[in-house]
Amino acid sequence: MAVSDHVFLESEAFRTQADYATAKAIAEDLARHYPGHAWAVNVEAANGIATIQNFHLSTRYGFLLHLRGRRGDHALPVLLHNAKMAAGEFLERYKLPRGAYRGGDYPQVAADLGPVLP
Repeated sequence: MAVSDHVFLESEAFRTQADYATAKAIAEDLARHYPGHAWAVNVEAANGIATIQNFHLSTRYGFLLHLRGRRGDHALPVLLHNAKMAAGEFLERYKLPRGAYRGGDYPQVAADLGPVLP
């Protein structure tokens, strides 16, 4: 799967180039740190948020990331760091290790989650 395959935008007609570029940067960084996971990133700069999902885990659930850091810093390196840390925590909440996708991990997660997974 190419890195560009990790970016999914809900409706491109309503997205700006900046939103797309930011979503792509986040998705590429997540693919670098956690390769093989099906990360879906959607950025809404107008609302100050990015939503991030791992489609291997759920197509309904993910997490929300504020574009501005705790100190009001919205520089891309800070955003990428925050996304990486949040994505790692997200994996750990599903009892998965931080790191590359290992297909054998997901069937147990699906069994544990039951109806949460579509």
